[in-house]
Amino acid sequence: MKKLLIFLGLLLFFLPSFGQVSSYSFTQSTSTYTEITGGTQLGNESTNDQRFVDPAALVGGTILTGTGFPIGFDFVFNGHTYDRFGVNPNGWIALGKSTATPSVDLVSTSSYTPLSSVQTLFNEVLKSRISAFSRDLSAQVGSTLRFEVIGTAPNRTLVVQWKNYRKNFATGDSYNFQIRLNETLNTIDLVYGSCVNNATSTTFQVGLRAAPSNVATNFVNRVSATSWLTSNGGILANEVMAATDANMPTSGLTFTYTPPTCPSPTNYFSSNITNTSATINWETISSASSGYEYVVSTSNVLPTGAGTVTMSNSIVLNGLLSNTNYYVFVRSNCGSNYGQWFQSGSFKTLCDYVTDFVQNFDTTPTGTNTLPDCWSKAGTAASTIYNTTGGALPGTPPNRLYINVGINAYGYVILPPVSNLQANTNRLKFEAYTTGLNKTMELGYFTNPQDTNTFVSLTSFAIPQSSDASTAATFEYAPTSIPVGVKQLVLYIPVSTTSTFMYVDDVKWEAVTTCVEPTNIVSSQITNTSIQLAWQENNAATLWDIQYGPVNFSLGSGTILSNVSTNPITISSLIADTNYHFYVRSKCASDSPWSNPILVKTLCNSVSDFIEKFDSYPFGTSNPLPTCWDKGGVIAGSYIANGGVSPNSAPNRLALSASTVANVTYAAMPLVNNLQAGTHRLRFKAHTISGLQRFIQIGYLTIAADPTSFVLITEIEVPNGAALTQEFQVPVPALPIGIERLAFRNNGFLTGSSLIYIDDVRWEMNTSCEMPTALTISDVLDVSAKLNLIDSPSSPTDGYAYFLSTSNIEPSLNEIPTGIVPFGTTFTTLNGLTPGTNYYVWLRALCSPTSKSYWTDVVMFKTLCSPIPTFSENFDTYLTGAANPLPLCWDKGGTVSNVYITNGSVSPATAPNRLYMAGYPTLTPPAYTYAAMPYTTNIQSGTHRLRFKAYTSSGADRILKLGYLTDAYNFDSFVWLADIALPNGIGAITEFTIQPGALPSDAVRLSFENDGNLVNPTLAYIEDVVWEPIPTCLEPSNLLLVTTTTTSATIYWDIPTVLPSNGFDYYVATSNIVPLPSATPTGNVSNAFNQATLNGLNAATNYYVWVRSNCGSENSSWTGPIAFITQCNLATTLNENFSSAIVPNLPICWSKIIRGTGLSQFAYVNTSNSNTSSYPNFTVANYVQMNAQASAPTADLILVSPPLSNVGAGTHRLKFNTFSQGSIQVGTLDTNNPDTAVFQVVQTVTLNGSGSSVLVNFNSYSGTNTYIGIRLIPDTDIFPSINIDNIVWEPIPTCPEVLQIQTSAPTINGGTVTWVNGGSETNWEIAVGLSTVTDPNTLTPIAASTNPYVLNTLNPGTVYNVWVRSVCGTNIGAWTGPVTLITSCLPSNVPYSENFESSVIPNMPICTTVVNNGSGNIWDIVSDAASFGFNNKALRYFYNTVFDADTWFFTNGVNLTQGQNYTIAFKKGSSSVSAVKINNLKVSIGSAQSSAAMSTNLATYYEYFGAATNENITFTVPTTGVYYFGFHAYSSYNMGSIYVDDIVVDSALSMNNYANENETMLYPNPTHGKVNVTNKEVIEHVIVLDLLGRELQNINSNSNSVEIDLSNYPAGNYFLKVVAADKIATLKVIRR
Repeated sequence: MKKLLIFLGLLLFFLPSFGQVSSYSFTQSTSTYTEITGGTQLGNESTNDQRFVDPAALVGGTILTGTGFPIGFDFVFNGHTYDRFGVNPNGWIALGKSTATPSVDLVSTSSYTPLSSVQTLFNEVLKSRISAFSRDLSAQVGSTLRFEVIGTAPNRTLVVQWKNYRKNFATGDSYNFQIRLNETLNTIDLVYGSCVNNATSTTFQVGLRAAPSNVATNFVNRVSATSWLTSNGGILANEVMAATDANMPTSGLTFTYTPPTCPSPTNYFSSNITNTSATINWETISSASSGYEYVVSTSNVLPTGAGTVTMSNSIVLNGLLSNTNYYVFVRSNCGSNYGQWFQSGSFKTLCDYVTDFVQNFDTTPTGTNTLPDCWSKAGTAASTIYNTTGGALPGTPPNRLYINVGINAYGYVILPPVSNLQANTNRLKFEAYTTGLNKTMELGYFTNPQDTNTFVSLTSFAIPQSSDASTAATFEYAPTSIPVGVKQLVLYIPVSTTSTFMYVDDVKWEAVTTCVEPTNIVSSQITNTSIQLAWQENNAATLWDIQYGPVNFSLGSGTILSNVSTNPITISSLIADTNYHFYVRSKCASDSPWSNPILVKTLCNSVSDFIEKFDSYPFGTSNPLPTCWDKGGVIAGSYIANGGVSPNSAPNRLALSASTVANVTYAAMPLVNNLQAGTHRLRFKAHTISGLQRFIQIGYLTIAADPTSFVLITEIEVPNGAALTQEFQVPVPALPIGIERLAFRNNGFLTGSSLIYIDDVRWEMNTSCEMPTALTISDVLDVSAKLNLIDSPSSPTDGYAYFLSTSNIEPSLNEIPTGIVPFGTTFTTLNGLTPGTNYYVWLRALCSPTSKSYWTDVVMFKTLCSPIPTFSENFDTYLTGAANPLPLCWDKGGTVSNVYITNGSVSPATAPNRLYMAGYPTLTPPAYTYAAMPYTTNIQSGTHRLRFKAYTSSGADRILKLGYLTDAYNFDSFVWLADIALPNGIGAITEFTIQPGALPSDAVRLSFENDGNLVNPTLAYIEDVVWEPIPTCLEPSNLLLVTTTTTSATIYWDIPTVLPSNGFDYYVATSNIVPLPSATPTGNVSNAFNQATLNGLNAATNYYVWVRSNCGSENSSWTGPIAFITQCNLATTLNENFSSAIVPNLPICWSKIIRGTGLSQFAYVNTSNSNTSSYPNFTVANYVQMNAQASAPTADLILVSPPLSNVGAGTHRLKFNTFSQGSIQVGTLDTNNPDTAVFQVVQTVTLNGSGSSVLVNFNSYSGTNTYIGIRLIPDTDIFPSINIDNIVWEPIPTCPEVLQIQTSAPTINGGTVTWVNGGSETNWEIAVGLSTVTDPNTLTPIAASTNPYVLNTLNPGTVYNVWVRSVCGTNIGAWTGPVTLITSCLPSNVPYSENFESSVIPNMPICTTVVNNGSGNIWDIVSDAASFGFNNKALRYFYNTVFDADTWFFTNGVNLTQGQNYTIAFKKGSSSVSAVKINNLKVSIGSAQSSAAMSTNLATYYEYFGAATNENITFTVPTTGVYYFGFHAYSSYNMGSIYVDDIVVDSALSMNNYANENETMLYPNPTHGKVNVTNKEVIEHVIVLDLLGRELQNINSNSNSVEIDLSNYPAGNYFLKVVAADKIATLKVIRR
């Protein structure tokens, strides 16, 4: 076993140091690329993600570690000497050591991103990555991967070469590159050959990476989005070099990394750590001729000045604070120069030694890397040892210690240091269990706390195996003969060939008493009012005290039975159905401690009968059974499940699951008081889904609370399948006296699982009068229905009684029936019902006046609505979606989830809704759908017809069927009338008219059926359904638009079968209001024509047209409308901000073209009104959004302008704003017809990804096209999209305005303004005003002759508006702007506070800022935080449902002084009420308002926040200066919102030194209310202060001890100022 030099947990820990690879310098050059052809070839032309770590496996494999390949010489990297390497074909290598096992390690979070990997390696030295071209690569024909050592010592070079590689499975790529390691100089060259990229852009990681593994901080990389020749050093490890077909490294481009000339010391480690001292060590550096300097600090901030000088590499540190993190910084002194400061490592001093402790883990946060204070962990499984939830008796809920040790791993839990390990007076006690078999835990100690190899075992515990926390066993051990100097006990979980999951709770270090508490407390003979309690006496005691009370009662407040002399003892007079905790203690010469509690629940009181349908209880394996029911056997196999359907009562049912005959499950029923009478029976329904020969057993329990006392009465084979559910009746004979409980048992199945569902369980009296069967309802009408039955086998002479109700409440046995059905009659008619009403009916047999059967299960039906003569339904006033019903008096049938109202209806149908019916005849079973129409008075009269519009989206040859139902709710009674051939596509929607004629007398209601014509899946859409009298004057149908101009339109229609004598009237309107029958027509055409030309129309206007037949004496109804927009007049200018558009439609005269190969069906060009506030150069509220949804380089997405008269005049320009990234083309079109339009490019524009103003002059275009188009180029990325607003077509001005104003580099009295010149002008004017100024003409302009221009006369911390305009001699351009300039703030002095109340939402307070480094949301300010415990306004991170958080909030700068203690206090909380919503928040301090400058982490929170809590952090700064505080939200996605408020930075309260640091004691701390302060001197008074130093209490005293009551104060941190003997001490106390 290797020595471990990492303790992760962190009572004491020491982190190894590595040279900082980030100090490597970078240079770039270009030379000739020299390909190697010899050496060793790895892989082949099929290589794809294989790893190369083994010289014996040159084709590669999936193994990530191995011996590696020889470098050929010693190569120093990151302060370590390497001689081996491994290759990942995805463009990178890892260095290794032949002395390490394994020698190389390619483990990475992602094989494609080695520089940003945070995967922890066992050996940190092997976290050495060199990446030239990292991404998902693969070989292809002509590819090779090889390495070769060239040159001679001492100037050899290892060359690793990729030839002709490509993006994974891409075509058209050819990447050629090398990684070169140079002997002696230890430089690294990344050399690029010919590199060709296809049209698909990509990115690569390029650079170096070293330890630490778990965070990507030690790296150096390159980043560029535009050119490989002008890259920059990256700030974050995941930054990349972009690559396109036009942006690839040129052949011979070489990136060189050179190590520093004065390297920092390496291999730091700490040892001999105590509570007040430690030894720090590092490896000597040969070039450090003048020794070293070191700084040891409690703040992780790099030193900026000199440190302590030493020639030694081993330093003893004394006078340290206990339980404190220290950071060690070391640099080399090489004589002529110094190395860089960097954090060499860190350690944590031990806690102060105690004489006893109790740890139940309940006040420690849960989650990875959470342990109680003064606890730590080590071993290969250390990362999976942490505090978790799930604690249960015999431990103390809710928390416990979780230990997860994987296969061949091991773990240590190091307990707090104690001062009396050598006294032989104390013992260790704890509870534990494991989920694995044959697992042990050892107790011991380390002779050297820095070396886990020095573990000495004292004893071994066999941990019981269970999946139930309640089965944990108690262990104790009193150690003796512990060597002097050992302060900590250690729990060790040894290596095993199977994974170990162990749980520990209630760890105690306590004095060994002569009177030991009782153990193994058990309960038995539990009844509704009593239990029997027994225990193991561990002394010779013959008397005991017992204390009990409601679960979790406080000891001392319970009922105490004193001097009990019997064991076991029966405790009576308990309350039925109640959870109790019981404690026992022995009465020796002195009392023992109380035992751990035992939880016991009394049974319910017995009943004479019961009914349980399971429907009013929550379902799931973790939920209990109904009240007075209990689980037994495999607890998780007995549970309430949903999914109950007829003939069971919905929605729930009881599930009993037994995977094998060894995993028996029980469900114990409520206690009953008549099991000895032999007068009752058990009735229930059951089925299985596990197959044949599955049996449910019915029996009784001889011990009511013990399922294992089950005695079988009978077993029943249950049918397989829910549709075959059967009801069973089990007569129960007279059972022995004292038996009160029946139970179900699933005894499993010999060769498989057995899952049985049980429902509708009844305990009821036996009866010879059996229920009737097969109760059904048919022939439902509006006021009547038919009740059908099959005679009872009891042949009831008095017939049957039925009970009819409008509520689903089962009638009692004595309920007066609604009516009687004579014996021998199989049906009766229920009359006098209310139309459109739900009814519930029960039936029972009447065998004699005194003998009646039980009621049958309920049957529900709904009466039809009252019949109506006509109806018209357009579906527009009802809710859409499959979960909602059809319109009133309509009903769905078949696969009802495929029949519903949906939106999307368009003209000529009435918007917005329509009826959707899907039929899938090819499914098994087929999924047909029905839509039954309202009940009418005249379906048999032959006088009416059905009109409706319909289409399909499924293609040609799709059929919808029309028919009628002979039974209103029985869709199997559908009788076919007609096939409707559906047109394909919404644009082809057609109106159909069906005259069904006089239907038979049994026809009840019309219905649509979609069965896909038994052949093809069919999606049918139905609109505007009308049932009406057949007119004598038939209307025209199927109006169509033929053509439009600016002033006219031509429409066409189908003529009716009988021509109208007076032709056709048409009615034209600009609103979609159906004309009345009396409306005066706009015009008329003779019956010789079926079209009309409408003249005198206005351009660019919406029109609606209806047509009707004119039969002389009468007219038909109006048909229509047909809607259209007349063409637009040629315009000379445009000024469009889309605010008048009705989202998502474009304004009138604007159009779009969406066409081309490969274009997604979801591509769109629409108006939108979302996120307008995020686009500063847009006009609220609408803009145009163009989204291709997929890359399709040859496709067209074009926004087309209205027609213009002067496109080719050469005098105008197009101007618009964007907020997008990618490329667009601006050009002209000859028409706006998407089928024929030809797009001619005028200019291609590359957008910068933020708010941009685009200006395109058309002075060089002289063509005849009349439309302007803006084309999205859909090949920029996988989801190319742009947003556009404020489009202007205007004459080119004589003095063009400037573009793209930006402000940057703010100072306390100004900042820099830059812009893009409007033309060739060299002079400008700048207007600067406060943010309240909106008109620049009210300001005095500043003359400027340079661009950029520096403003330097402004006030600090102020928001300004800035405008710029061009000056062209005597002509002056228009103002452009405003843009915002916020001048820098002067730093604040302490106390500094920010409560966000001054914020103008959504803006941050002045002098603060936020940044977003990820794809999640950004910090904002809200005013709804009061409900979460904050003030009115607070800082909020609103969670993103897809992306993780990575956003910072930065305060203003604060002046801080070296050596002074400071505090930062704030409130934090969350909006989530779910404890599984874990929030991540980090608080840091640094030198600037940027994440990179946040050099010191003050606190990290990884927990469920909940309501607002007060936090307080004490800190110092290494040097006097200005500091900024950063709040970093980095929660995972969908983890709830984070709130922060009331930030206060102030000086910490001081404490005068005592001669003896132990003079003042404070306990308990933390406290839930009261706290005691003691001092050997008389305490004069104690002042209670909050974090802001405000006095809350002042208690006078004349005693050595004072009790302070903090119960009335909220949870948080407080200070107690204690005055005693002319000395003042300020102590911190935590109020829980």
